[in-house]
Amino acid sequence: MPVTVHKDAVNNAVHSQYHESLEGATWSELFKSNDPDHPLTAGIAIMEKGPVVTWTYHGNEFCILLEGELHLKDNHDDQLHELAVGDVVRVDKGSVITFSTPSRSKALFVSQYPHDTPVENLLKVH
Repeated sequence: MPVTVHKDAVNNAVHSQYHESLEGATWSELFKSNDPDHPLTAGIAIMEKGPVVTWTYHGNEFCILLEGELHLKDNHDDQLHELAVGDVVRVDKGSVITFSTPSRSKALFVSQYPHDTPVENLLKVH
């Protein structure tokens, strides 16, 4: 099927096929490519105030903040980026990023990480 539509995905992401939650951080994968040589995943990530999540990137990713505010710390140089609604961020493969929010955030992500990467290899919540 060349075109697939996920109606009202921003509000109904928790009903996707793949949904994970860890201590206030939730992500739902909406679409995955069928091409094993060029993995591509799109989904919605929601983070609540409180936990700090450190994510190791096994592929490139783009993200647009849809709601709230989100703080990203690049663990390579400790630079802090404070995202507001509408901001877009690119994270390169191999990066280690720490996420937090002073309120709540919701973002759309598109990433190139391999689909079968175990969650425990991707993030750490503290």
